[in-house]
This record gives sequence, structure tokens and C-alpha cells, in this order.
Amino acid sequence: MSRQMIGTRGNLTSSMGTTAAQGVALGTAVNISERPVTQQGMRGMKTTHGPARKVQDSSYYVGVLRNKVTELTTEIYSLQTEHKQHERSVNEHGGLQKHHDSLLNRVRILEGTLADYNLALDKARVSTDPVELDEYISGFRAKNKQFANEVDRIFVIKKQKDEETKKLDTQIQEVHELIRCKIADLDTDKLALYSQLLGFSLELSKKQDVALADVDSLISQVDNDSGDQRQHFSDDYAQLLKRHTWLQKEEGSLAEEVAIWELSDPSEALLNLKHRVEAQSKQIRRCEESTRRLREQIEAAQTQLAEFHDEMKERKVEASSDSEKYEKLRQRETEMSQFISQFEATRELVAQDQVQAQDTIATLLEHISQGLEQRSSMPSQQRLREMRDEASFKERQLESSQHTTLRLTQERKQREAEMAKIETLEEKIQIELSSLQQKMKMMQSDMIEFDDVNGLRKRASTTMTALSRLIKEYQGRRESVKCQVTQLTSKYEALKGKIQSSEAARSLSTLEAKLRTYGQTIFHLREYAETKTRETDYTLLKDSCMATVEKLNTHAKTAVNMGHL
Repeated sequence: MSRQMIGTRGNLTSSMGTTAAQGVALGTAVNISERPVTQQGMRGMKTTHGPARKVQDSSYYVGVLRNKVTELTTEIYSLQTEHKQHERSVNEHGGLQKHHDSLLNRVRILEGTLADYNLALDKARVSTDPVELDEYISGFRAKNKQFANEVDRIFVIKKQKDEETKKLDTQIQEVHELIRCKIADLDTDKLALYSQLLGFSLELSKKQDVALADVDSLISQVDNDSGDQRQHFSDDYAQLLKRHTWLQKEEGSLAEEVAIWELSDPSEALLNLKHRVEAQSKQIRRCEESTRRLREQIEAAQTQLAEFHDEMKERKVEASSDSEKYEKLRQRETEMSQFISQFEATRELVAQDQVQAQDTIATLLEHISQGLEQRSSMPSQQRLREMRDEASFKERQLESSQHTTLRLTQERKQREAEMAKIETLEEKIQIELSSLQQKMKMMQSDMIEFDDVNGLRKRASTTMTALSRLIKEYQGRRESVKCQVTQLTSKYEALKGKIQSSEAARSLSTLEAKLRTYGQTIFHLREYAETKTRETDYTLLKDSCMATVEKLNTHAKTAVNMGHL
């Protein structure tokens, strides 16, 4: 039996090659068409299929190393590209921001121009006179000029106010400095008295805030009470005025009755009573006539509504089938029976509704009369103007008082802040003095150390010697590393040239191209198969048809059971 049998299991040689000969695996001819790609698919093929390795050489590991080096080089290149792109983006961000701002300003200017063009187009559509447009333009220019002058004036005033503010700040600082000096020069007793007065001032300020809050609450409460009282008085006045009118009418009627009874002639008294009864009878007849008309209108509306309902029912009956007509007739018979049985109760309810409507009408008429009476009791125009003038005067006084209170409150807060700064000034001075003393101690210790010049020189020489020794060691290491890198680079370049010039590398490139082509073909075929699968999937249509048939069968069964068919 031959030792060089071709099979799936081959024993490895026990020794490496002694010469730099090319491996057997690189020299073996590979037939690409016999590769079992379509048997298990692109992912199903196992690595154990095919002939095993023939010789235990370094070509396999060189290939693995070459792949890893290629991957590392690609990754480093991609990282460098991303880093450069990031730096370029950071550098371009400022310019793009400026360009964005300029474009934004340009867009705003163009929007204004477009608005002007639209306005001119609208004016042209309505046939506006050009002279009128010129007048508009002149008016806008005058307004713009006036606005520019106003802006300049405000700017000048602001500048003057800023200068005045700076002067006031300088004066305030001078006053603070003077106060600080005076406080520093005070005796112990005077300083204690000053602290006592300062505490008393703060206490008075707190009491002032509480008193102002109480005054504001009292003012708001007085305003609310006065408003409620005015509304209450207005309602009471309307009720009393109404009662006064009714009492006047009663007084007139009683006076007429007394005058009738005081007449000496009975015939004249009887005549007056007759006239009065006739007048009251006419008034009662007028009220009854108005009530009758309202009842007739209500009955006519109810009749019209009933006719409308009957017409709608007839139309629905005509449009329905025979079975529906029978059902409607039976339903109408039932409704008529219910109506006949409930006629008395319905009539009573309708009578109650009519009485309620009459009461509502009487209430509305009474409300209208009250409104007319209140309108007649409104104040005159002159009195209304006087009240408005008085209210505006009170509002101005209130506004001025509020401004004064706000200004005084701000001044008080400023003075409190100044006093707080004056109080914290002594603490800041103590802290600064302590920090300066610490710095002085540190400087004194440094001066003691710097006085020892010989010791400093010795330490400096020792440090220089150690640093020189380290520099020499690192220089030697650098030279050795350079030599190693040069050797490894030459070896790497030689191996790279051999691999690129070999037949196996070219065959691998060809195989990779074919694999990419096969992968693309498989992907397109898979997409085509999935598309055709979705197009020929009639499961949902079948389910919907079966559901529709089931519903139709159910309706047919129901109709048969009810006897409609």
C-alpha cells in the first residue's frame, strides 16, 4: 500500500523541512468546480471535508498572520479616516455657523422683500393708485426716520443714565469707604452702640414689612367689602323701588275707593264703581285673550308636530317591505292602545305643562318689567362721567402710591444690602489676614531651605547624574529597538512579496470574487422567492370569504326561523 494515499485522514510528518522550500499545500492544484458549495449551502459546509494537511509547515500560520495584519491595517486606516473627518468637521463648524448666520439674515431680508412684493401685488390687484402707494411709502419712510431718531435719542439718554449711574456708584463706594473708615476708627463702646442701633434698625424694617403687608390686606379687604356692599345695595334698591311702585299703585286704588265711598251722591258713587269694574273687566279680558292666543299657538304647533311625525312614519312605511309594513301596523296598534290607556295621565301632564308655561311667561314679563324699572333708575350721563373721572383720579393716586411704595422698598433693600456688606467686611479682613500669615510662614520656611546653598547644589548634581544615566539607557534601548524593527520590517516585506507573487494568492482572490458573486445571486433568488410567496398567499382572502359565507348562512337561518322567507 502506498504511503502517500489521498484521503480525508493523513498523518503529519514528524520533522520540519530543513530548507526554505515551498509547501505542498501551496503547490497542490485545486479544482474550483468540485468545491461542495451547493451541497450544504454557504454556511453548512464543514471545514473537515476535503484532504487534510500534507506537511506541517509555516505557510498556514503565515496566511493567518497575513489576514490579521490586513484586518489591523484596515481598521487603523478606518480609524485614521474617522479621526481626520472629525477634525475636519470641527474645523469647518465655525465657518458653517457663520455661513448659517449669514444665510439666516439673508432669508429674513428676502422674506421682508417678498412681503413688500406681495403687498404691492395686492395693491395692483385692487387697482390702487400709484400716488396712494407713494404716499404710503412716504409715510413709512417718515415713520422709520422718526423711529430711528427716537432710537438715537433713547441711546443718548441711556448713555447719559449709564454715566450718571457710574458716578453714583463711585459716590456710593466713596461713602462706603468713608463709613468703613469711620467704623474702623470707632471705640469699643461706640461700636457696640452702632451694632445695637443696627439691630434695632433691622427689627424696625421687619416690623415695617409686616405693617405694610397688613395695610395691603386691609385695603384689598375694604375694596372687596365695598364692592359686595355696592352690589347688595343695588339689589336692595331695585327691590325697594319695585315695592314702592306697587305700594303707590295700591295707594292710588285705595284712594279711589275711599273717594268713591266718601261721595255724598249714591248714584255718582255707583257710577264710579261701575267704571272701575268695567276697567278691571277690560284688563281681565285682555289677559284672557292673550292667554287664549298663546294656547292656540301651542295647539297649532302641537298639531303641526303630530302631522310631521305622521308624515315621517308614512314615508318610512311606504319605503319598507310588506313584512315591515305589518310590523309597523302592529307597532302602531300597540302605541294607540297605550295612548288610549294613558290618555288621562297624558292630558294631565299637558295641562300641567301649559300651567307651567303660563307661569314662566308671567315670570319673564315680571323680569322684563324689573329690567325696565332698573334702566329708568340708572344714573345720568353727567353723573356717570363724574364717577368715571373720580375712579380715574383714584386709580392715578393708587398707582402713584404703589410706585412710591415700590421705590421706597427698593431703596430699603439696597440699604439693607449695604449694611450686610459692611457687617461681612470685618470677617473678610480676618480671613485675608489669616491667609497672608500662612503665606508668610511658608515663605519663611522656603527662605530657610534656600539659605543652604551647598545642600541645594548637592541635590541638583545628584539629580543631574541620575537623569544623565537614564538618558543613556533609553538611547541604547532606542537603538536596539530600531535594529529589531528594521530586521522585522525586511522579513515582513520579503514574506509579503512571496505571498503576493504566489499562485495560491491569485487563486484565493479569484475564489473570493466568485464567492461574492454566488452570495449576491443567492440573495436575489431568496428575495424573488419571498416576493412570489407573498404574492401567492391567499390565506387571508380564503379566511375572509369563509367568514362572509358563515355570516350569510347565519342570516339565512335566522330569517327562516323567524318566518320571513
